[in-house]
Amino acid sequence: MLLLSRGTFAIIILLCFAVQAGQSSAKQDLVIELSKSASRHPDSVTFTSAGGIHFAALLRNVSGHHLRVWEEWCSWGYFNLTFMVSVDGKLYKFQKSATHTWEKNIPSFRSLAPNEAYSMEVTLTPPTWEGNFEAMQSAHKPIEILAIYSSPTSTEETGADVWAGVTESKQYPLEKLR
Repeated sequence: MLLLSRGTFAIIILLCFAVQAGQSSAKQDLVIELSKSASRHPDSVTFTSAGGIHFAALLRNVSGHHLRVWEEWCSWGYFNLTFMVSVDGKLYKFQKSATHTWEKNIPSFRSLAPNEAYSMEVTLTPPTWEGNFEAMQSAHKPIEILAIYSSPTSTEETGADVWAGVTESKQYPLEKLR
């Protein structure tokens, strides 16, 4: 197994998404931030009994104009959010499960005014998310997490004028709450 440093791995992942999206990362119109969940425990990031994490991911429009982003309930936005979690010095990727099916699926986007944020509640647990949950449960050192939001260019996106590109959050330390 090839082990890379956290910084090297994050750069490789970001470059892969940038090439996939066909966008230059020189201009950032959209940023992603992680925040404590407003709906459950507003004073903390919480760990679930299944070893997952509950928090909010915020997509913020930092441009001077309106931006559209895919809503996460449809297939155009469902897979756009991934996380890199650092546990005891090792990085693990968490992504939405590829086995998800839709009863109804139409392109749906959210329009964000300048400085407006789109909040996505995240409960990072199986079966919705895939990743190494056992590593988080047995962590001996602080856990850190960063978010990557990638929206590749497609015919539907171009027609709907939806933001396309990649943005990555800073790393956030998490405290394990029992």
